[in-house]
Amino acid sequence: MKIRRIFYNALLCLVILISMSGCSAPKKSNSLDERLQGTIYSELNHKVDSQGKEVYQNDRYAVQVTDSKQGRGFFSCILAAWPKDGKNRKIANDNNALIGDVNDAQAIQFGPSLPLSTMHKSYYEDGITYICCSINYTNLRNDLRFQIVDGKLESQEKNILADIYIAPKTVVYEKKQEVGAGDGWEAFQQPDGSVLVCDGAKNFHISKLGIWYEDGKNILEKEMMLTYKNGKEQNVKRFMVDEPYHGRASRKYITLWESKCILQVENLKSMEIGESHYQFQ
Repeated sequence: MKIRRIFYNALLCLVILISMSGCSAPKKSNSLDERLQGTIYSELNHKVDSQGKEVYQNDRYAVQVTDSKQGRGFFSCILAAWPKDGKNRKIANDNNALIGDVNDAQAIQFGPSLPLSTMHKSYYEDGITYICCSINYTNLRNDLRFQIVDGKLESQEKNILADIYIAPKTVVYEKKQEVGAGDGWEAFQQPDGSVLVCDGAKNFHISKLGIWYEDGKNILEKEMMLTYKNGKEQNVKRFMVDEPYHGRASRKYITLWESKCILQVENLKSMEIGESHYQFQ
């Protein structure tokens, strides 16, 4: 018994010493899949070369467009980029759409050819930098392109490595499968899983990435509340776009309730905008 007590006391002292010295087991870092889980990027393919897509490169960097999604008012894609010198390091940040080292005179740029509202988010894992680009474009444009430019920043010379035409999907609303109806409004399930809510002259298109609303005036409600069948509630904040026309402000407004997380459209129970309430089946 005495020997056992001495052993336990020694073990207790060892634990105390370890905790006091700040030593602890190294914390496991989340994988890229875990970090992206539930975000609008989680369904995108970030496994490099898994589909054998073309790699665009210069003498320093290589870039691959791994996947993309298009829909009414939304476009998102993801790039994989890595340095060719064999050194594992992150070569992009969230502040700009620039791939390459900060002090490097030669780099690869990316972005659409039209002035659009963009958001970039970069992740790093095992030598690969993943650049997620989420774009809200106000119309279904016919000339949306994704350019990868190898440019010398000082002389502003540009060599286009890739000029990829990305045609936004044409959206044709279908009013066959009704999933909700009320006083003056109806809701219809769309073939791609999204929902169209028709309220008089107003149309709300609910997709996984957010809600699109187009009208000739600025809508006042700043937030939308979604309620799911399991009782979970979700606020989606408004992102309002004024569609310019030849450099002049127009009277056409696009309102987007953009979500950073994937909206579970198939499990929606209701939607509230201001005093308007829409109850789905």
